[in-house]
Amino acid sequence: MAREQSFADKVRKRNQERAVMAKLVMAERKSNGHFRFREKIVPLKAAEAELKAAR
Repeated sequence: MAREQSFADKVRKRNQERAVMAKLVMAERKSNGHFRFREKIVPLKAAEAELKAAR
């Protein structure tokens, strides 16, 4: 009997799911006038919601 799914197919599927990410960099002005940058890596589908929440 042939296998339905090979190991390479499993790895490829897992990598495809992990590859769709977005890196958000948000700048905040501190009380002394300098900027602080926050970085966050989120799934691409949740990026719009994260941007709205950051504003």
